Amino acid sequence: MPEQRDGLRRPIVVATTLPFFARAATIVDETWHELDRMAGALDQRVGQLSADSAERAVLELATSGIRELARRLEQVEVALSAYLPAPYAGPTPAEMPARWSEQSTGDRQ
Repeated sequence: MPEQRDGLRRPIVVATTLPFFARAATIVDETWHELDRMAGALDQRVGQLSADSAERAVLELATSGIRELARRLEQVEVALSAYLPAPYAGPTPAEMPARWSEQSTGDRQ
């Protein structure tokens, strides 16, 4: 790392992609749920049409395409979640020893 004239090192700025992956995972999650709802609505409409209807064939094709896209987005969501930190699974306040809770509330003796 290059030193400044006074002999001190320059601070390093570290950028993280965590916000990007978190937002991308959220968008993918919302999108595939919306697509699944759309396919469900189309399925209901298909059920109301006669078996030999051209409209039914088009809706069935659209529904299967939407479901396939939703399935792929779900896979993308799983891949993106690999880049996100796991939720904190530490002790709850009730599980902490009494001395920890006293220290955290400032009630030291």
